[in-house]
Amino acid sequence: MASIWDSLPTRTAENVSPLAREHRERAALFAMYWNYYRGKHKKHLKVKPGQADDNVILNYSKRVVNKGVTFLYGKPVEFEIDNSDGRTAEEEYLDLVWGGNERKMALLQNIALNGGVCGTAFVRIYPEQPGVRDSLPRLVNLDPSTVDVISNEDDIEDVRAYHQVWRSGEDWKRHRIDMQDNGDWFITEEETRSGGSVWQVTDESAWAYPFPPILTIQNLPSPNEVWGISDLEEADLNDAINFTASNISRILRFHSHPKTIGTGFGAKTLESTAVEEFWTIPNEAAKVFNLEMDSDLQSAYAYLQELRNAYAKITSVPELDPNQVNVGAMSGFALRILYGDLLEATMVKRNTYGGMMAEANRRLLVLAGRGDFSVANVWADPLPANIVEQAQALTADRAAGLSLETYLERRGYDAEREQQRIEEEATQQAQQQDSVGGFLLRAFDRGAVDANR
Repeated sequence: MASIWDSLPTRTAENVSPLAREHRERAALFAMYWNYYRGKHKKHLKVKPGQADDNVILNYSKRVVNKGVTFLYGKPVEFEIDNSDGRTAEEEYLDLVWGGNERKMALLQNIALNGGVCGTAFVRIYPEQPGVRDSLPRLVNLDPSTVDVISNEDDIEDVRAYHQVWRSGEDWKRHRIDMQDNGDWFITEEETRSGGSVWQVTDESAWAYPFPPILTIQNLPSPNEVWGISDLEEADLNDAINFTASNISRILRFHSHPKTIGTGFGAKTLESTAVEEFWTIPNEAAKVFNLEMDSDLQSAYAYLQELRNAYAKITSVPELDPNQVNVGAMSGFALRILYGDLLEATMVKRNTYGGMMAEANRRLLVLAGRGDFSVANVWADPLPANIVEQAQALTADRAAGLSLETYLERRGYDAEREQQRIEEEATQQAQQQDSVGGFLLRAFDRGAVDANR
């Protein structure tokens, strides 16, 4: 599926797009955010033909989004219907649909990346294909720029339609997922050829469930509208960072090297002995000296750092200088203080993205005819763990009555597998003891062992 704005070399989006004005403006905003993320930032200094390009791009915007995705989905998330030992049949089915842990986390990270950049993410559920052996439902991460949402005028949470529009070559395609007056959902697939304005229906189907096949996720909540808040809404600060860094780059190019100045003589009187380009000047009153910078640009560097710090504070992603902060030596409490703002933002995102996962899993089980279950998300601590502190704390908890299984799980081990290994080791030790005992008895019978010893 091509992006809405791909392949428009000679015509503008205004005269070829069948999208509504608000949809076009929103797609253009998302495209700007993606440019920030991908490092396609504005160049602030003009570059003349043949002149060196002093523009500097410091892509802190990408770091902001990536750090948010990592804190949210950097560690596995488990789906749990009840907290009993082992996996239920429904939980195993969800694991199968999500494609195992690696595929599940890759999909969730891509969903969070769309949300972090665009502010809103969408997931579509495609049901299993009838007649196809071992077919399973599919979860698809939609391009937010292709989706339009129509909600009730006085209740934004009461969504009445999703319209997904994208460009396919010279044609446009659209899936309209509309709620009917009786509350049922209906899917209409359409296309318009060569930039035409008339949509032609290519397929129609009823959606036989009381919920739509698309889920909406706000990256950061925006209570009065469908669309959420992007991690890059303050990315204009990245422009200020690039502008300052670019000016420092140009100053250094022109003035970092000393310039040789001569007074009291003309260029024609300058003579070279050709030995390492040693110059001589016949005029005794002539002077030659180097003109150097009086400043080391310390104030410019300080201003650049202030801009970086401001961007870090506003986006809740701390600016960590390895020369000043030894993260590895910090305690778990100190790390929580350092990452406090980012942890708070992550907790908020766990509500929005977590709600999507819980609802998606509920719908998947309904589609499979397995019942209407409430599925909980089991999150891991996003912070890097201080292994020594963690082990000491869990050892104290174990002494206070913490179960061995919970202890092993929190240490990062597979409790069931470790228990199996413990039993195998006990069996091997018993066998070895039996073998040694048998050997001694046989040796005693042969008189090889002194019974008085």
